[in-house]
This record gives sequence, structure tokens and C-alpha cells, in this order.
Amino acid sequence: MVFYMYYLNLFLICSIIGYIVEQSLMYILNNPFNSGLLHGPWVPLYGIASFIVLIIGNIINKLKLNKIIKYILFFILNFILLSLLELISGYLMESLLHIVYWDYSNLPLHLGKYVSFFTSLFWSLYASFFYYILYPKFTFLKKIPKIITIILYIIFMIDIIYTSYEFIIYN
Repeated sequence: MVFYMYYLNLFLICSIIGYIVEQSLMYILNNPFNSGLLHGPWVPLYGIASFIVLIIGNIINKLKLNKIIKYILFFILNFILLSLLELISGYLMESLLHIVYWDYSNLPLHLGKYVSFFTSLFWSLYASFFYYILYPKFTFLKKIPKIITIILYIIFMIDIIYTSYEFIIYN
């Protein structure tokens, strides 16, 4: 059970960190944009992305390759897979919810609205920072009491239900 609680906590903390990173970037860029669809301080897309990064890292660590080659492979795979996640998420949000949350059309080297070379480069750098620097420090997630995780997920689910209700009523 501790194993599952750890990954539930990891998903939530990464969703919150993603929210904070995105809000900070918007503040720096002087763009008054509220990150994410939900009302709470979390963006589940970052939780999903964190699992992709961990899976890539764990697979690459098992390969018998030079350490530098592993870093390069990790970076390239994250560049591709996180770009694909961003592309799929953007299209799904637009087609299902009729919302365009980001549009990189004005950036150089973009691929449609949802992917650009420079944002993909940023996310690959962030993935490297997350995997090699932040993630090893997340052992504290194992110590979070189960009741705290349950309460946070109840709040998270209420947020999802309420946001879904709003979309149904207003769209």
C-alpha cells in the first residue's frame, strides 16, 4: 500500500509543482494567465508528464551504455515524448472542451499550435532537472500520512467534478 501512496503523492506534488512553474513563467512573461483547467493549484498534465519522465529514466538506467549517452538519450526521448504529450493534450482540449489553452503559432520553429522547438527544449531541460535533481529528494513522499493523501485526493476529485459541471453548464 505504501508503494501506491507514494505514486499518488508523486502525481499530486508534480501536478502542483507544474502549476507553480507555469504560473511563475506567466508572471515573468507578464501574462495574466491561470494555469490549468481546474480551480485548485494543480495541473494533472504535469503529473502525467512526471510519470513519462520517470519511465524513460528508469528504462535508460537499465541500459548498458556510457553515462553521457544515457543523458543524451534521456534528453532526446523526453523531447519527443513530452512534445507528443503536449500535442495530444492540446488537440484533446480543443476538440473536447473547445478551449485553446496555448498556441505556439507565433513562435519560431513551431509545429502547429501545440508544439514548438523552444518549448520542447525547455520541457526537456526541465525533465532533466526533475529526474536528476528533484526526484531523488522526493523520498519524503513516503512519509506523508495516508489520511493526508486521501483528503487531498478528495479535494482534487471535487475540483474535477465541479470543473466538469461548469463545462457542462457553460458550454
